[in-house]
Amino acid sequence: MDTVTLEGLEIGTKYKLSGWQMIKEENAKLIIDGKEVTNDYEFTADKENREVQIEFTFDGSTLGGADIG
Repeated sequence: MDTVTLEGLEIGTKYKLSGWQMIKEENAKLIIDGKEVTNDYEFTADKENREVQIEFTFDGSTLGGADIG
């Protein structure tokens, strides 16, 4: 799970936050079974600043201890 701080949002505006999981030591996107590990979060701003948590679900059994983030 990543936490993203958003500032300067326009109240009533719809937003889409897209994220992807990274392998830190390679500075590369995490790919499992040929697919990037991604997730989107859509919301309508109800205040100018907020924190959003975006979750990533994947089978990590093949990572072999890689540092992801």
